[in-house]
Amino acid sequence: MRIAFVGHFTTHKGSQTFKEVVKRYALGHDWFIFGQIFDFDSFNEIKSNIAGSLSYSQKKLPELLQKHQIDLVLLLSNVQETFSRTFYEAINLEVPIIGFKVGFPGYKFPNYLGFVELSEGADGIVRKIDASSLENLKLEVQKIKSWFIPEAEERSRQKYELIEKILK
Repeated sequence: MRIAFVGHFTTHKGSQTFKEVVKRYALGHDWFIFGQIFDFDSFNEIKSNIAGSLSYSQKKLPELLQKHQIDLVLLLSNVQETFSRTFYEAINLEVPIIGFKVGFPGYKFPNYLGFVELSEGADGIVRKIDASSLENLKLEVQKIKSWFIPEAEERSRQKYELIEKILK
């Protein structure tokens, strides 16, 4: 399986959790980091297991996920975030996601099978990778994509039209 950590590689984005997951699963998977590395201590402990590490600019993530044929995205932020562009970019490509149930994605999609409670840490992520059927997660991602992406696009269009009216 080809698994990618997505986001800045920092402690609040889950770099230490990722390090623990890679240490437990080092063999049998290809590991990637898509984001700028800031937690060099964690990175240095696992760098021999990382198949690729690349920073990317906004809107380039889909290209990286496709180019490297990523099977699973790990979004391991351990802080509340109001929005997750990376979550939606993965959803739009129908790439399954495993991550912590914090912030907007956890709030908006509380029943998504790929979420783990933050208190479970790396153990929860490891169990989820073991127990998760990628096909089941992929079906859930397809369902989310089919109703949420059009809804989000429509809301964006409405907001844009409102702004245009205000500016006239």
